[in-house]
Amino acid sequence: MRVPLLASTVLLAGAVLSAQTQTPPPQQQQQGQQQQQTQGRGGRAGQGQAGQGRGGQQGPARDNPNNQAAQPAGTGVISGAVVSSDGGRPVRRARVTLAGGDLGTAKTATSDDQGRFSFTALPAGRFTLAASKAGYVNIQYGQKKPGRAGTPIQLADGQHLEDVKLPLPKGGVITGTVLDENNEASPGTQVTAWRAEMRTGEKRYQQVGADQTDDRGIYRIYGLLPGDYVIRATPRNAVGDIRQAVQDVVSQALAGNQGRGAGPGAGGGRGGAQIGQGLQQLLGGRGGAGGGGAAAMIGGMLADMSGNTEDAGVGYAPVYFPGTTTSTSATAISLDVSQERQGVDFQLQLVQTAKVSGTVTSPDGDTSGVLLTLVNEAEQAMGGGLNTARVQQDGTFSFTNVAPGQYVLQARQGGRGGGRRGQAGAATPGGAPAPPPEVLWGETAVFVDGRPVTGVSISLQPGMKVAGHLVFEGGQPPADLTRVRVALAPAGQAQGLDLAQNAPAQLDASGNFTITGVAPGRYTVRVQAGQIQGMTLKSAVTAGRDILDFPLEVKPNDDVADLTLTMSNQSQELSGTLTDMQNLPATGYTVIVFSTDTRFWTPQSRRIVSSRPGTDGRFIVRNLPAGDYFVAAVIDVEPGEWFDPKFLEQLRAASAHVTLAPGDKKVQDLRLSGGGA
Repeated sequence: MRVPLLASTVLLAGAVLSAQTQTPPPQQQQQGQQQQQTQGRGGRAGQGQAGQGRGGQQGPARDNPNNQAAQPAGTGVISGAVVSSDGGRPVRRARVTLAGGDLGTAKTATSDDQGRFSFTALPAGRFTLAASKAGYVNIQYGQKKPGRAGTPIQLADGQHLEDVKLPLPKGGVITGTVLDENNEASPGTQVTAWRAEMRTGEKRYQQVGADQTDDRGIYRIYGLLPGDYVIRATPRNAVGDIRQAVQDVVSQALAGNQGRGAGPGAGGGRGGAQIGQGLQQLLGGRGGAGGGGAAAMIGGMLADMSGNTEDAGVGYAPVYFPGTTTSTSATAISLDVSQERQGVDFQLQLVQTAKVSGTVTSPDGDTSGVLLTLVNEAEQAMGGGLNTARVQQDGTFSFTNVAPGQYVLQARQGGRGGGRRGQAGAATPGGAPAPPPEVLWGETAVFVDGRPVTGVSISLQPGMKVAGHLVFEGGQPPADLTRVRVALAPAGQAQGLDLAQNAPAQLDASGNFTITGVAPGRYTVRVQAGQIQGMTLKSAVTAGRDILDFPLEVKPNDDVADLTLTMSNQSQELSGTLTDMQNLPATGYTVIVFSTDTRFWTPQSRRIVSSRPGTDGRFIVRNLPAGDYFVAAVIDVEPGEWFDPKFLEQLRAASAHVTLAPGDKKVQDLRLSGGGA
């Protein structure tokens, strides 16, 4: 849980602002980045398993000599020990990683039996130091708590930094039991942990750990960071497996009723009874299935099925703790550092499933290669609710085993008229790009309530066009503009797998481009031009709106024809030193730089950045657009929380102000006056 802002905001006094045109020294330019948490492997750990060192080491573990091949020589040393955070005991065989400076490839070492490690022959520079081990939470040097940013180490030429302590906390644990509807153990059930994160300024859940239940139905997910978690159980014998067994029982019952004048429409009594008995025998003996509710459910479905067992079915749906089939109704589990939460139990639920079928049409009657995606928007954020299908030659399609819910059916057909979908055609001999591949799209809403959904119609139509030109402001344009590509990227999460993907457009010799097949949605733009050195994309303007700040809204039947992309050789930079009240380097803080204009307080805004001061108190941020900014320092902040407008609003009063003109390289030194660590 985040420390209240009033306790974490740092008041700044004596802020010294001086404009400088020179670039700071290279070793001061790299800012530390938080180590990414990896997903568990082997179905258990909440974080990636650390590499294991070799036994028999008596002295401190040294860095891997294989990593030293093309790295600059030096005489600096960083050494210390990995210890447990709850008692300072040595942690052996932890993986320690040193990155940054002029190393190129990161160096790694494995702690010895006393937890010691050592990196030698280091050049001067700015480094990040991290440690990891299976069952523990990955940490960086200088972290205030797990999951926060660390403090970069500024190493001088020949400096020996010794006795560095890396306190590894044990990871948290969530454990429980999964039962079927008869309160029997459900072995082989996949259980996943999803952690709430704020990396974009909006709370989103990311899968960070998983396990499979044993023969007792017990699961245990370990190595978890503190935070809020949603837990989901997905049975192995889910919809598809059970459905096939159900079909066999239903077929036998219907066959037995033939010749007696009791078809499925009128045979609900005798056929339902036979099916119920069959299901009790079939499902009751399965490790992950109970038969009581299934029998009644199937018996009542006969009228809807009309003799076609492919149109409806029954199966176990994914269940979220404490026992709901929708993620929006799930109860989050709060986990403290190294805490173990027991009793997070589930009981699986049977649901009616249905077949969704219909027809795809296109302007020319060609429906070959159409990919359909059926998206349950409410569940996609948790990695579920997504089905795909291909269209048959006659334009028909079907999805089977679809659980109840509100869906969006998306269709995309690409690669027509030249080139594979997702690639631009080769340039013609005259230098003009080849016609891009034609892309068609379609979309419609579908509601599923357990009964068959038929007659769904989706019409393909040409995607929109986004056209414009690339201009250069200062610097020398590349000699061959046709090697430059312009691409659109979905702003935020795309709804489906494929609908929002477009082939990059190739510039012609005059700098013009046209992106085709663009489906409705919100987009930002990327310029793919590795040969354009020393230049950045300054703006992307259409209808007076810069889509680098405010995403482009593409609407149906509405092309964009005036997108102007401006590349510039001017870039802005803000750097400085954060010191405490004794004028010493202040470490353990995060510097937040954000626009004074609240219109730019949006997720992933390029006008909101963070920097972690190193052990020398130095911080630096680059490639900020010109404009007015607030600068603040905070003690404790969750990664990405600085995109939250409420968070930024509270920082205003404790912020310094700086203006960056085009090309400015300014230094803003900051001094703390209160709210210390």
